[in-house]
Amino acid sequence: MISNEKKRLIEKMYLESTGISIAEIATKLETDYQETVRFVREKGLKHIKAVQQRNELLFYLKVKNLTRTEIAAKLKVKPETVTWLMSRYHIDADFRQIRKIRNERLIIDAYKEEPLSIGDMSRKVDMSYTFVKKIYRKNSLKKMKSKTRHLQVLTVSQYNAILADLTETDLSLDKIAAKYNVSRQRIHQIQKSNSIVRRRH
Repeated sequence: MISNEKKRLIEKMYLESTGISIAEIATKLETDYQETVRFVREKGLKHIKAVQQRNELLFYLKVKNLTRTEIAAKLKVKPETVTWLMSRYHIDADFRQIRKIRNERLIIDAYKEEPLSIGDMSRKVDMSYTFVKKIYRKNSLKKMKSKTRHLQVLTVSQYNAILADLTETDLSLDKIAAKYNVSRQRIHQIQKSNSIVRRRH
């Protein structure tokens, strides 16, 4: 006989864990496997879980536009499991198209923050010149003149790394500049534009 407390735990574990089996739950809670199966069946937990999983997948795909890898991280499963779940619930998704939409938004947001030439933007977001040019044309973004002569263009990952060094380390501006092969002035500009207060070096 399964106690009410363990029944609550079975329901919680079964509905909240994507990859766990009834056998694993029974083993962890030290309950009889057959009784655990009977409880899951009587409570209709399989149907509830299926609805939850399908809705969660649709939310990540259609609302959040997440990639397969990102969805897997959210569900704490392998990317292959995401593919299996989508097949199980007959959900179609073009992850290549999702990635294109995400990259397009990234370029537009980066442009709003700092209008750059196509070449500079391609280096900043670490995407091909051809793809960036296509997005500029599609969204009627003005083709700015290149700033490479007086402003080093950094990729998003490099920019974020510099922000981390400015806020989390005691490295001097000169050392950070040398680390990323840019000028001290460029590092100071990033510090100033993000209102980062540091100790004097």
